[in-house]
Amino acid sequence: MDGAKLKPVSSEKVTVDAKMEDLNKAARLYLWIDNGTAFVSSTDTEKEFDAAEKMLIDFEIFIEKSLIEDELKAAEKDLAKMERDAKQLEKDNEKYKKSIEDARAKIQEMEEAIIDNEKAQDDKSAEMEIHREAIEEIIERLNNVGKTKKPKM
Repeated sequence: MDGAKLKPVSSEKVTVDAKMEDLNKAARLYLWIDNGTAFVSSTDTEKEFDAAEKMLIDFEIFIEKSLIEDELKAAEKDLAKMERDAKQLEKDNEKYKKSIEDARAKIQEMEEAIIDNEKAQDDKSAEMEIHREAIEEIIERLNNVGKTKKPKM
């Protein structure tokens, strides 16, 4: 970068060259600052070097905070999803309990209906038995028609 203004390092514009090295889960930054007369170094331009070093430390802190903030946002997002999932699980649990209560009430209703139905079957069987006996009496009367009467001559 030509003509950069790095006031802590120099009141004049400087040329900055940088190289990044990938270290898998980290990176290394190489930085060269040319103030127009020399490269900033710890031996020849100690004051400027200290200012550049502080600037890089501030940059490192900024990057580290940014990465942690991103991590925090992702963790908060995951937690929010977990909380939504937990609420859905609670709703499902209540729904299951309600379904069980409804099923138990229906079972109780059906058990009572079975008792009523069995009583109705017994009553119907008794009614049918009475009706069969009445039919037998009718058949007997039918069969007896003409047996007691003698022909008139």
